[in-house]
Amino acid sequence: MLTTGLTATTGTPDRNITNLVMDAFLQAQSDYQDYFNVYSTTREQEKLAAVSGLGAFPVMSEGTKVNLDEAVQRFTATYSQVDYALAFRATHKMKRGDGELGILAKLAAALGFSASDTIDTLCSLILDRAFDSAYTYGDGEELIMATHPTAGSTQSNLLTVAADLTSATLNLLYAQAATLVNFRGLTSSTIPDTLVYAPANFEVATQLTQSPVAVGASNATINVFGNGRLKGAQRRKAADTDAWFLLDSNPVKNPLQIAFREFFESDSHVEPGKWGDEIHMGHFAATLPIGSYEGILGTPGA
Repeated sequence: MLTTGLTATTGTPDRNITNLVMDAFLQAQSDYQDYFNVYSTTREQEKLAAVSGLGAFPVMSEGTKVNLDEAVQRFTATYSQVDYALAFRATHKMKRGDGELGILAKLAAALGFSASDTIDTLCSLILDRAFDSAYTYGDGEELIMATHPTAGSTQSNLLTVAADLTSATLNLLYAQAATLVNFRGLTSSTIPDTLVYAPANFEVATQLTQSPVAVGASNATINVFGNGRLKGAQRRKAADTDAWFLLDSNPVKNPLQIAFREFFESDSHVEPGKWGDEIHMGHFAATLPIGSYEGILGTPGA
């Protein structure tokens, strides 16, 4: 629980408020860490590069040379860091009368929660746009589509027929993951372990990922996903409430990434010329370098 013992100062800002901001941020129930690969970086830009990979091993006859294969560059993409910041003013009069109302503690909590909510929104927006051709990534296509280009063919990470989340459609999309191939046509080895869903699908997603019995079936029917094969990741900021996704959360496979140049921090200072007024601020710098389609599959729902 957030508490305050704040005191008015005229020379230095009240660090109790800064601590309350950070406490609120850390206590916020964020979702993005359940389905995004989160890492820190010292770079101002994150650069992704993809190569075609190598083909299958051919038979080597006795006395012949080893077959030489060549990889080609598929794409490069650059993602620049973006700064986000917000602040509020704590006036001398506000601090003087804060003992009874606790306004400053509430403002500090609001700033911390806002930072967490903003990060959640940025991450969720990637999946809200996953089926939108106006938002493309490394291979020049939207994140989820039926015709990602490969060498001489295409590859789909979109459920063949758009459908809502059920036991049957989950089985279909999970089976489709086994058919994913890389640019050279080799099995991509994508093994989904996370079901990402909107709050509208909370009940069915919880049943599918936690119940030992298949949803809507007799006690004799085992739910193959209820044995820890899939974990659920709720996306509370989802604008598209029907969309759902299967994700391979292995950092090597997961295309959903957020890189923090500066993780969230809070600071404060006394405002010049304003006796006792303090500015309390929060800041973070991040970018979202979205990778290959191979680690994710999805559908916008029916």
